[in-house]
Amino acid sequence: MAARWGASVLLVVAAVTYSAWLVELFLPDRLSLLEAYVSEYSAVGQPYRMLFRTTDMIAAICLLSAAFLIARRVPRSWLVVTGLAVLGLSTLADANFTLDCASSVSAACREVKAEGAVSLTDHLHIVTSVLSDLGMAIAALGAVRLARRGTLPWLGFALIGVTGLAIAFLDPLGPGHFAGAILRVQLIVVGVGLVVGARWLTRIQGGNPPPEAPVERVLSTQGSQPGG
Repeated sequence: MAARWGASVLLVVAAVTYSAWLVELFLPDRLSLLEAYVSEYSAVGQPYRMLFRTTDMIAAICLLSAAFLIARRVPRSWLVVTGLAVLGLSTLADANFTLDCASSVSAACREVKAEGAVSLTDHLHIVTSVLSDLGMAIAALGAVRLARRGTLPWLGFALIGVTGLAIAFLDPLGPGHFAGAILRVQLIVVGVGLVVGARWLTRIQGGNPPPEAPVERVLSTQGSQPGG
């Protein structure tokens, strides 16, 4: 019980720190909400890079710790655990392998990237970002498997998949295609998903899924009666 509650708290902290990009709404010199990738805030030379790198590292540690506790206490959770672990490790790598520059606000940066003249760290950041998407998708699929019913887990899985594919398609096209806005939608879905997962952990009993709601039990009972 204590381990599940601990994992629940860790997921909430991960959701908050993973959603720290929302503070951009209050920054005096924020990047474009529609075009810029959130990871550009951590790029070399950006004024708030240490803030965003720190919150990413906190989120990563919480995700990895939650994955460990869930693996020990929740049966049939290997997909969720794998997804959280991949997301945690890739987020930790993201925070350390930062972009060389913010391409959404620098034409010179876009030219350098077009020529491929970026550092190894920049290349590694792209790889870890792709792995983050993979981790999100795996964890969402695991949530579908654990929930066993309901449309919310499927909706989360679909939104993560669709936004990930959209970003992969739009990124090579450059600015003007709202890839940044789509990324923010994806990040909101992930943050909400982590909070929902945290609540789910507090409701399971003995490692089993939450009991059916009273209305669902009544309908199920009525449907099983003769002549019903």
